[in-house]
Amino acid sequence: IKGTDTAGNAGYSREMHFKADATVPALSITAAPSPASGSVRISVAASEELTGTPIVSVTQAGTAAVSVSMAAQTGYSRQYIGTYTVVSGFEGTAVITATGTDRSDNGGNIGTGSGSFAADTTKPTGTVSINSNAAYTTSLSVDLSLAYSIDVSSVRYRNGTGSWTPWEGAGSVRSFLLDTGGSGIRSVEMEMMDAAGNVGTAADTINYDATTPTGTITIAAGAVYA
Repeated sequence: IKGTDTAGNAGYSREMHFKADATVPALSITAAPSPASGSVRISVAASEELTGTPIVSVTQAGTAAVSVSMAAQTGYSRQYIGTYTVVSGFEGTAVITATGTDRSDNGGNIGTGSGSFAADTTKPTGTVSINSNAAYTTSLSVDLSLAYSIDVSSVRYRNGTGSWTPWEGAGSVRSFLLDTGGSGIRSVEMEMMDAAGNVGTAADTINYDATTPTGTITIAAGAVYA
């Protein structure tokens, strides 16, 4: 800027440059796992640099909003992570909200974002029956008939209080080998896991009979000749 006084003296002002920023930052939210029954990892990605970590809260259906502590994600620019623990008994969609302020000189533009995940803390239910609910078996090799709620993703089994089999896909029938040993009650327990990690149990028993029956036969009351 140039100015001249009444005497003809010219003066110059200093040049200054500035950049106007009226764009609010965009905040993108992701949450995993979903559905969830325990810890949920929340990630927030900002479209531009923020003045600090974003303010994040989670509201489960039927509960008040809970603040989530966030931290800059190491090795990533403008990305933040935090962990939320699901509150048991409040099922359904949990809403995540985030607020962040950019670094513009006019006090900062405030941006918001939202996300969600499914909260599921209900244990799955089901039944297991040995040889179709038979009372006795003479073989240690049996068939398990299985039924459970539709959200079950994997199952495992054990004899009594023994070791569990590895987790496997859910089916309707499975061959199983009962504990060895003499005659007596055998029990089979099943655990069922849903997509959120909730685990339910079911069990059945059967009487294993390993004793061969004995008896006698007599002809003509034991006479030597008929």
